[in-house]
Order: sequence, then C-alpha cells, then structure tokens
Amino acid sequence: MVVGLLPHPRGFNALIKWAAFIAALLVFPSVARANAELGIGVVKVEFDDKTVIHFYESPKSNSPTRTIRFFNDTSINSWNIVNLDGVQEWFRPESLWLDYHSFVMRVRSKRPGWIQVIVDNTTGKSFWVKSGRIMKFVTWDGFLKNMFSIERAKKFPQAIRAQPQVSSPAVKFRGKDCFNIITMRGDWIHVRQANHCERSQRDKNFRSGWIRWRWDNKLRIDYFITS
Repeated sequence: MVVGLLPHPRGFNALIKWAAFIAALLVFPSVARANAELGIGVVKVEFDDKTVIHFYESPKSNSPTRTIRFFNDTSINSWNIVNLDGVQEWFRPESLWLDYHSFVMRVRSKRPGWIQVIVDNTTGKSFWVKSGRIMKFVTWDGFLKNMFSIERAKKFPQAIRAQPQVSSPAVKFRGKDCFNIITMRGDWIHVRQANHCERSQRDKNFRSGWIRWRWDNKLRIDYFITS
C-alpha cells in the first residue's frame, strides 16, 4: 500500500512523532497479512475522533480486556489513538489508515450481537467486539471487489491461468500487475488490467485471466485500498 499525501506536522518533535506514527501504524506489511488466517470476512470500522472500541475475551466477559480510543491530535493535524505505544504492543490489524478513514480487521466468527475479530495478524490473536452501526461486516468477495487494485503476492508466485484451475494453461502476461476483479469463483479470481494502470506498464495483448486469491486459508494476493 502507498500512504500518499498526508498532513504536515508542525515542529521537529511533531515531525519525529509523525514519522514513527506512519512507520508503526499506518502501513502494515503484506507479510503479516499473508501469515494470518483469512477468517470469514472483514469488518470495516466507521470511526471518528470520538470513537471508543472495547475488546472482550468472550461475549460472556463482564468487562473489556483492551480498549482503543481515538482523538483529534492537533500536533499532527490528524486523528490518533490514545496511548499509541501501548496499543501497538498488541494491535496489528489488517489495516489502519487514519488519513483515509480506513480501519479493517479480519473476522474469525460471528454470533448475534458479537463479532470475533483478529487483532494481531502476526499471531492470530482475537478478541470479541460488540456489533453495531460502526462495525460493518463484509465478505472477502465484497471487500476485494472494491479494491483500487490487486497484485499477485511476490511471496507466493503464481502464473495467470486461462481457467480457474491449476492444470489450465498459463496466460502470457508481460506487464506489471495492476488488476481489477471481474468475478470470483471459490479460491480463484478472474482479473483484468485496471483502467488506471500506467500505460507504459500495461500488456496490450492481455485481456483477462485467473489467479488464486486464497489457498490453504491464507491470502495469496496483495490488495491496495488506494493508489
């Protein structure tokens, strides 16, 4: 993912704080994503500077184990999280881009009134959160179809296939991966080059093909929420 344009912090101390903030929180490595189990989908959190999220060990817990509180941080001209250093010790979600108002966690399971979310994509640790208007559950199909672009993960090289099966002939592709999803079928996605891809990096002879987005309950592609 690419961070893009971010607000300018004021002062040297704020600059250091902002740089650490970006490195540690805004961009989560694709390796961490690839190591985590997929679950049944994701929850998109519609947060603002007053949002408070309580995390529980189980739906039967009387009090939360962890809590995240957002606030308006004037030192960096952006929203931030109270006790950020402490939160980073246990919280490594699917993605959290404060400037783009994008906060996503993988979902392990659901039950009436509750959602089990993966809070650490490197260890698979999960907590329960109460479902509500700010917690929007989306299947992987619905989530990935709305991405800015899709790429084959470099850690999991694979050929583009003519049909959604490993035995299908490989499709020649000499461009740079920058795909949109046409449709999904099981572990496979039918892709074409996105209209916004740079012309110099496109393969004019490529029309479409199939790649695996999921295998062994792991994500085998990289997705990009924005450019």
